[in-house]
Amino acid sequence: MRGFVFNRNKNKKGKKPNWCYVVEFGYTAEGKRDRLWKGGFATKQEAEAALAQALEQLRTETNITLGNKPFRKNRPGRQSVADYLRSWLAEKEVRNTTLFNYRWIVNYHVIPAVGNILLCNLTTEHIRELYKQKKQQEYSLDTRQRIHGILRSALEDAVKKGLIARNPCHKELCPKPDNKPVSRTAYSVEEIDLVEENAEGITDGDDEKVRVMTDEELSIFLEAISGTRFYAAHLLAVRRGLRRGEVLGLKWRDIDFQRKKLYIRRSLIVCEGKLQFHLPKTERSRRAIHLSDELVRALKNHLKKQNEEKMRRRDTYKDYGLVFATIDGRPYDPNRFVSRHYKPYLKRAGLPNFRYHDLRHTAATMMLKSGVDIKVVSQVLGHYSEAFTLRVYGHVLPGMQEIALARYDNV
Repeated sequence: MRGFVFNRNKNKKGKKPNWCYVVEFGYTAEGKRDRLWKGGFATKQEAEAALAQALEQLRTETNITLGNKPFRKNRPGRQSVADYLRSWLAEKEVRNTTLFNYRWIVNYHVIPAVGNILLCNLTTEHIRELYKQKKQQEYSLDTRQRIHGILRSALEDAVKKGLIARNPCHKELCPKPDNKPVSRTAYSVEEIDLVEENAEGITDGDDEKVRVMTDEELSIFLEAISGTRFYAAHLLAVRRGLRRGEVLGLKWRDIDFQRKKLYIRRSLIVCEGKLQFHLPKTERSRRAIHLSDELVRALKNHLKKQNEEKMRRRDTYKDYGLVFATIDGRPYDPNRFVSRHYKPYLKRAGLPNFRYHDLRHTAATMMLKSGVDIKVVSQVLGHYSEAFTLRVYGHVLPGMQEIALARYDNV
């Protein structure tokens, strides 16, 4: 929103000055200029004073009159980006955890940067500057791409509602990894040797993007947790790639010891400070997983110890049927579970500070290195596609290329 003044009779000889002020709001949903104006001021100073008053009214009041026209500040298209995003979030029908993440992105990243801009005035340049600021503040590529995804979705809905004519947050703006641009690819015979001497070495695709335990680290970790209260929980994570919430959401009815099957039907999460059970997002997340003899033994041993706990605390124990619970049977806070029953064992064993999710990465990597088909690995992990599994884990498999080509060469 901006304004200016002009003399309507400037080029009309013999007529008195007729100073006017104009308030511009950008463009309507049809793409036309959106403006209101008032004239009849004798001097430029009078018009400028009236403009300043009108702009102040627009900033502080809801229903005002500009000239002879009533004007609602919050009518469609003229609301601020902040007001629109808050109303968009209020109408959004998604999982609580997803909504929590959306609110965090919008309130922490988007509104402070562009919230005071009118929705109809938001431009591609505003959004490009937002992404530039986040990169300068050293936010990760993942965070910047999430900002883009949420903002683009919100503005796409604004277009569908007719609040704006077009979406300024187009897909080409999406932040991308930093890659050195190739300025030149063709060289003369004399130039090529010098260029190659100064060029960076060829990489074999082994640069680690996700952290995984080595075979030695995995052995140390398993030895460190052996005999502990949640040994079976960590073993499920590192052998079958269960997520933290999936581990803590397991119930005994989800385990079929006779068929050696485990069924993922829910996940335990923390949302806005409260523990909640959530159903899997997709059909592939709701899955059956084969249990090895090692896992069956660990789970049966855990069941035996849990039954002993129930007997000792029969008066206070709340039996929710959970496989992994607190000593009185209640759901275990995922963050506390990690800080009390996972991180201390890493420290005692002298291992790096692996995240709990890195156990899932380790499971996937070990399965692929052992020759398990990518489709099976994807199903065990509950990924929505094999392509996603390859994209995440394809580059953390040192030696896989050599092994595969050696088999091919020996055919």
